[in-house]
Amino acid sequence: MQVRRLLTVICNNDTDWATKLLIAASPLVEELEVWNVDPEQWLQLQAMPRLYRLEVNTYVFSIRSDSAIPAENQITSLPELADRGDEPGGLLWVRTCLDEEATESLLRAHSRTLREVQLFVGTKTHSIQDPLPRWPWTCSAADLTALVSRCGLRELRRLVLRRPHRPVWTLSGDFCHRAAECRQQLHALRGLFPHAKVGRR
Repeated sequence: MQVRRLLTVICNNDTDWATKLLIAASPLVEELEVWNVDPEQWLQLQAMPRLYRLEVNTYVFSIRSDSAIPAENQITSLPELADRGDEPGGLLWVRTCLDEEATESLLRAHSRTLREVQLFVGTKTHSIQDPLPRWPWTCSAADLTALVSRCGLRELRRLVLRRPHRPVWTLSGDFCHRAAECRQQLHALRGLFPHAKVGRR
């Protein structure tokens, strides 16, 4: 398969087809956008030697820690990715809307090469308070900087916090965005990455 760019691959619509597509495209694909990957597909993203630009999102996890989503829409927790070390290639650009653990795993695995990171993430205060919605709908400045600092993004040149309202295909409503808390996040991240451009969209 001579494919260098694949967009909007919805992996849970037909899991077997999507897995076969990713495997077939692996040798040459350079730009990829995938939604709702399962663990096998998630690991397949690490077997793409030319991949440098990746958008990976999911809309089938619960906004609240006490809520559940239909069993047929649930996606198994994604396994931790291995650090690529000195392997050739690696991501230069990533945009992600995933749970906290998968986000950190992805950034850590590509910490040696990533130059731009775009995170769908909210600020701390949300209209739902009991219990507070989980990452990525809410996140304090301290928790965000702690996560990013653990990833060792040594080549980072640009970090963008994306603030969607009812993102495409979401099942879970609005991300929180409070202006003062947003400024706190940006200030903390600029201190962590003084040589990178840090902003929001």
